[in-house]
Amino acid sequence: MKRQVESLRRALLAKLIASSIFIILNSGCGNAPTQGEELEPGWINSEQVEAEYRDEASKLALAPGWKWPEGKMYEEESSNSLSAYRLNTGRSDATLYWFCSWGRQYFEKMAPEGKEIALAQILKVRETVYFTAFLEGQDKLDNERSLSALQDGDSVAFRAIVDANCPRSNRSG
Repeated sequence: MKRQVESLRRALLAKLIASSIFIILNSGCGNAPTQGEELEPGWINSEQVEAEYRDEASKLALAPGWKWPEGKMYEEESSNSLSAYRLNTGRSDATLYWFCSWGRQYFEKMAPEGKEIALAQILKVRETVYFTAFLEGQDKLDNERSLSALQDGDSVAFRAIVDANCPRSNRSG
């Protein structure tokens, strides 16, 4: 009986290992490009995504008191493989950070004209690569509904999106 249990355990372990290897090979985890190899079209490396982020950040004005994160934003390549990012990831990430600064600003206690300025900035997100290319399906629909409701004075759904996706703050000194 003990031998049968041990034999069954080994067979199950072999199946588990084989299925794990199959999943890894078919998910792309084991197929990262190595240094010197080119990325597939639509993908960029960490240096390029960093440049995208910084370029987009230079075009966006954060809410008062907010500052852009310092240092490297993306994982650097190791000596034997490249990190790959979808084209426009840096632009999308910078736009999201900008959006978050204004989203948090909107919920601060301020004069009505300050809220109107924040709202005007928030609504510009619809014109960004983050909104047009990265949000998809239900996420895009939820964001659009929250923006429309916010325009009508209902901030409940928008607050939920900000709270779920945005840092509490990154204010300067």
